Amino acid sequence: MGAAEKKQLDFVLLDRSYLTGHSKIPCDLYLKSNTRYFKRYKEGDSVTIDEILTELGEDIHLYIRAEDYKEMVSPTLPDFDETMAEEEIHIISDKKFNELMKSLKNSKSEWSQARVEKSVNWLKKVSKSNKDLLQHLKKLSSDDLSFSYKKVQILYFLFMNSITSIQSYASDALKILTYMAFFCDCELEQDKETRILTQHDLQIADLTDEEYKRVIHHPMAAAKTVAGIDGLPHGLPTFIMQHHGSKSGFGFPVDLSYNISPMAQIYLVYERFAWYLIENYGRIDIHFLIRHLKEEFDKGVYAQASRSIEKSFDKVL
Repeated sequence: MGAAEKKQLDFVLLDRSYLTGHSKIPCDLYLKSNTRYFKRYKEGDSVTIDEILTELGEDIHLYIRAEDYKEMVSPTLPDFDETMAEEEIHIISDKKFNELMKSLKNSKSEWSQARVEKSVNWLKKVSKSNKDLLQHLKKLSSDDLSFSYKKVQILYFLFMNSITSIQSYASDALKILTYMAFFCDCELEQDKETRILTQHDLQIADLTDEEYKRVIHHPMAAAKTVAGIDGLPHGLPTFIMQHHGSKSGFGFPVDLSYNISPMAQIYLVYERFAWYLIENYGRIDIHFLIRHLKEEFDKGVYAQASRSIEKSFDKVL
């Protein structure tokens, strides 16, 4: 988590003039969205800079890997901009989130605010004997953890609209995934902690040592918390412990693990897509985000989950 990690320059902004005259893309091109780089065009793709701008918009910047820049553009990397190291994970505005939810509600879907509120009450009833979980549920709907509540709403929408694709893994899959959405982060204390989903997010986040330890241990801690509550679905503590892809509940694996439970794999894909939607609504086309999701999660249960999201959006958009 030191300064050296933050200042590592993996991607370089590419001047569009460099692409002029190329009949094919000379190297992989990436689109930067807040803190994450999405691969959009592969080396050898037959596409012009005008076609790229038509698809992505004039205000979108393109990036290439630092090693490609050194080899193809200049052996000297541009000066490092200190603001890049300190960039925080974007927080969606209430206005943008309301626009996103309105768009989802107006679609042909099973979404309704009433169903979300019903689930909140259902969760409160189950956790009424645990004061820590009750406090967590209260915080979810407050300004203190507004990102968490936004994420839960998006996840619930996704679960409801693709339940037929994931039901084969458990007869009560919707209930299990909904519990996971509400309780996975119950041990986290701040909004900025709940926005960390990957090792990269962790590295660029401005955390104290105490916050850092809380983030890397929170899946294990949350699993222990819910394990003592009667009435929760069988296996839920295990699913929660593995919700970031680690079988032990510690940290954020760099590579996908296929040794965790199918429900944890499904949740990981859905949570990542919810993050994409919240972070990028109105900036990046949803179909592009789905394409990137399918490229990122392209095997096994992960691939089935990403396809179920694609299928649900084909239905509702």
